[in-house]
Amino acid sequence: MKIDSNILIQATAQQVWQELTQFSDYPYWNPFIVKIEGQLEAGSRLAVTMRMGNGKTTKFQPELLEVTPDKRLRWLGHLWFPGLFDGEHCFELLPETSGVRLRHYENFSGVFVGLILRMIGNTTQESFEAFNQALKNRVEQKTTKS
Repeated sequence: MKIDSNILIQATAQQVWQELTQFSDYPYWNPFIVKIEGQLEAGSRLAVTMRMGNGKTTKFQPELLEVTPDKRLRWLGHLWFPGLFDGEHCFELLPETSGVRLRHYENFSGVFVGLILRMIGNTTQESFEAFNQALKNRVEQKTTKS
């Protein structure tokens, strides 16, 4: 099962990547992923705190699967342990003539995927879209000041 979202940002892939990977700034602008700590390196673990649209926060420690500058950031997280409810989260930057399209999605799997997504699917979709809009606003505000 997948939750998928995207937004066009009027900036370069490099400008979007810079904000996307500046984890220390997340508490100042990000309504969904309010904190990330860890090394931006494939194979490392991150400490991630997410705030869903309903205001509840959850913490987990995904493994970074891919860090391709200006293109893709991907991690895999688990609820309790692998196989129950797993999520492969991805941010892709796709250049277009008028900017870069951020494709922000997550592929879910595991024994409880159907049950859990029935409970949090809509809130998660809304949270992805809020993240996208906040990132767009931040990047575009900075690029117009330059």
